[in-house]
Amino acid sequence: SVGGAGLQKRIGPEGEPVLRALTLPDGRPGGAIGFPLIPRGDSEDPSTATPPTVTLVLARGVEDVESTVRVVNLVLMGVALATLGLSTIALGWAVRRGFAPVEDLSRQIAELDDGGLDARLESAGAPSELAPMVDRLNDLLHRLDAAFTRERRFTGDVAHQLRTPLSGMRSTLEVALSRPRDEAGYRRSLTQLLQITLDMQHMVERLLELARADAGRFDIHREEVDVVATLEGIWAEREDLARARGMTIEWRVIRPMAVATDADALRVALHNVIDNAVAHGRVGGTVVVSVAAARDGHFRVSVRSDGCSLDPEGVDRVFDRFWQGEVREHHCGLGLAVTRRVVEQLGGTVTAEVVDGWFEITLSLPAD
Repeated sequence: SVGGAGLQKRIGPEGEPVLRALTLPDGRPGGAIGFPLIPRGDSEDPSTATPPTVTLVLARGVEDVESTVRVVNLVLMGVALATLGLSTIALGWAVRRGFAPVEDLSRQIAELDDGGLDARLESAGAPSELAPMVDRLNDLLHRLDAAFTRERRFTGDVAHQLRTPLSGMRSTLEVALSRPRDEAGYRRSLTQLLQITLDMQHMVERLLELARADAGRFDIHREEVDVVATLEGIWAEREDLARARGMTIEWRVIRPMAVATDADALRVALHNVIDNAVAHGRVGGTVVVSVAAARDGHFRVSVRSDGCSLDPEGVDRVFDRFWQGEVREHHCGLGLAVTRRVVEQLGGTVTAEVVDGWFEITLSLPAD
């Protein structure tokens, strides 16, 4: 088949068959295999010389194989490109679908403002991984809504509370100036104005205490404080008012009762509790003050007054700002709200309860 041409006689090491690509005599691409062999002769004469080693080379064209390989390469390349395109499309769709709940959540958050904090984020259709985030955000919205509502109510209550004494001052001044009066008449008007001013001062002081407590601006300086001596000093300040109302006090305390706490903050909290008992207790009634050390590192102060007519709902609201179960002069309903915030700043708790007509406030505070 090679005609007058020939093939390369050695295409590999001696004694080893080798495959090699080459160009056939007619110029076509081909492949060849060559290996040595020793022909077997027919003569059995031992004197015959050793036959020579013959190298056998076989070759053929590989056009069909290369054509098939090219077709296979093109097919594989096409399949790879199609797969890459489809994968890109599928990945883009999956990413858009996966981020759709996040985009929806982002849209809902963007639509919120301070006037719509009562709205809640919808988690329907969101993946389970987003559910905890939605729950936390809804909880945050609930607390923000409650805070904004309290602030709006607080502003309205302050305006209402200030309007009453200001109206009283205006009416007193208008009456005093409506016609000439003697010295006693002017003195009565000035006395009324002084009392109204003291009431306003009392409320403003309570508001300042409450603002400081809300802002955490009670700087706690712990020192040794005698709780009983502090209570006795506070009672001495309110004793004239208590005596005017025919009230007596009963002490159930351990003397002395020294603890490590902030003296000013403790005095603010105890003063409001005593003041509340004197103002809202029964005329001719009794105020019972108890102080005891607890085993859990806290001491407890309880102040009880009889003649309470509050129902359970009223008891739950005694610490609300500006809430007054029974209207009393010279009180604005801030004392117990201040007490709760101050006690929390000191790391304690305060509770209220009504038992058999006795209203009791209990403060539990760390002793060191």
